[in-house]
Amino acid sequence: MNLIKKVNFPEGKIQHLIESLYKKYPVFELFQDILLKASKIRADKSFSFRDSVVAASALDCDANYLISEDMQDGFILENKLAIINPFI
Repeated sequence: MNLIKKVNFPEGKIQHLIESLYKKYPVFELFQDILLKASKIRADKSFSFRDSVVAASALDCDANYLISEDMQDGFILENKLAIINPFI
């Protein structure tokens, strides 16, 4: 969505980017435990569902940092995951 609105990428270029990301990086499925954790994060922290899924996925991967322009900079989730807004 941001590639279309902010960078004006054509759909073909977006499709190529998706294909290259799948070739280069491991991709994991959203299993029940991640979706349930996302639901809890959304209820407890009033995050959007999309942001909750991203945060739950980052926690599931044992990430220490989550870079996002949409979430509150400096927010610490579950005493482990620090949210960083790179534009602040």
